Amino acid sequence: MLSLWVVLLAVTPARAGDMDFLEGNNAPAFTHSTGLYAFLPPGGWNCRQLQDSAAECRTSNGGAPAVLTISHLTVEGQLDSELMAINTEKALKKLPHYKRLGGGRLLLGGVKASIRSFTFDYQGNTEYPVAVEELYVVSGGKAVRLHFETMTSAMPTYSGELRKVYDTFAVGEVDALGQVVNPAQPRNLPGQKKKKGGPPPRFEP
Repeated sequence: MLSLWVVLLAVTPARAGDMDFLEGNNAPAFTHSTGLYAFLPPGGWNCRQLQDSAAECRTSNGGAPAVLTISHLTVEGQLDSELMAINTEKALKKLPHYKRLGGGRLLLGGVKASIRSFTFDYQGNTEYPVAVEELYVVSGGKAVRLHFETMTSAMPTYSGELRKVYDTFAVGEVDALGQVVNPAQPRNLPGQKKKKGGPPPRFEP
């Protein structure tokens, strides 16, 4: 999932045909075709489902391009979000100049999720530092991974928009075989009554 996309767009002017896609308008709620997850993209985020059933959102709201990729897979046996984060982190540590910045847990409604944030230098080049935040969540037989990346200098400006994604992100009820039995609906939409307390703050594991 770690891509050259952010680096290329940070140093290459957008083509005229890209502007509507990059800048966009206020996006409606996005729901995966299977009902596995749903959320409200911040204004200016352009989201689409890819052919392999992953989803991708692009934005340049923070002064530098950014991309959110959401992927999922069917799992067998016992797997929770924190174990998923630990296993993924083992591979991430192989990235050039990998540096973990933080991690934590939060609730997506009543579903536990885990977060990892880190930086690395694209192809080892210190002139192209990339910041990444990943969120992991498991529902029944499905594991979902949110991967957000942008240039390190732009990451602080995206923190509020990422919080909006997390505040509205919901996963559907999934059985042990990975089939969605109760489709997801975005949480905390404008006009909805927000549950008291909201998502708990992140904490260092």
